[in-house]
Amino acid sequence: MSEPLLTEDGILLYTPCKDCYGVESIPIILKENQSDPDIPPADTPVTVTINVIDVNDPPVMFVTQHGQSIMHSDPTEPILVYLEQMNTFNKEKWNKTYTALIGAYDIDRSDSLHIEVNEPSHGNHTLTEKSTAPFDVQPCTESLQVRIYKQR
Repeated sequence: MSEPLLTEDGILLYTPCKDCYGVESIPIILKENQSDPDIPPADTPVTVTINVIDVNDPPVMFVTQHGQSIMHSDPTEPILVYLEQMNTFNKEKWNKTYTALIGAYDIDRSDSLHIEVNEPSHGNHTLTEKSTAPFDVQPCTESLQVRIYKQR
């Protein structure tokens, strides 16, 4: 779940990886500093057990348009979309369809999500596709390898 860190001051630091939980055992050998070179230092093996408690993480919502997120850094902020009405000067370019990808996920696999969509006060909306496919989340012990290719 994590690598413990022993500082020069003798402080053991342990920070679990994000979204990890479980029991971690850290073997430690306590060894005395002997000032007399004729006396061998004594040592004692001990084990420190850390119980990282599972917490219920909140779901994360995303809204994208044309592959770019349009969510605010504060997810409670409303997303305002302004659409220009069709006029004689823009009727060649005007499109009555506004498309965005809306979704959510929860790292806690046992949780179920419900997205509620309310009718707009003006106009109408249509949900065209629904997917409940779960995300494939790697365990914390596996590292993610990313390869970047340069397009020619």
